[in-house]
Amino acid sequence: MQKYKVVNKTILEITKNQMNTWEKRCRAYHTMLLYGAIRLNLKEISLKMKASDSPVTFYLGRYDQVLTLKALKKLIGSLRNFSLHVLPAGHGSLPGKVENILREQSGLVFQHERTYEVVREY
Repeated sequence: MQKYKVVNKTILEITKNQMNTWEKRCRAYHTMLLYGAIRLNLKEISLKMKASDSPVTFYLGRYDQVLTLKALKKLIGSLRNFSLHVLPAGHGSLPGKVENILREQSGLVFQHERTYEVVREY
């Protein structure tokens, strides 16, 4: 696939790194089950954020090909009270970088357990 450039190079690397063990494949499967059903109404979210005029902080990865600045502009186009931080990160490394920033700024500690049930081994 890589030789004939049938698949995007980044997608291929992500697949190699995120699907190379049974546990990682299970994690990807369960993530898709959980998040695949979520449908966000960005127009409604944007209207509610604008109406509340609460300050909103966005963190965006400069190299993120999933959540792009172009997509975010649709959401923040009408907001007045927001800040945008573009970090040198891709989609996968952005949460860790944001966690580090928030930890430094406020002393907050975010911990989450990653537990996955192995449904079936092949």
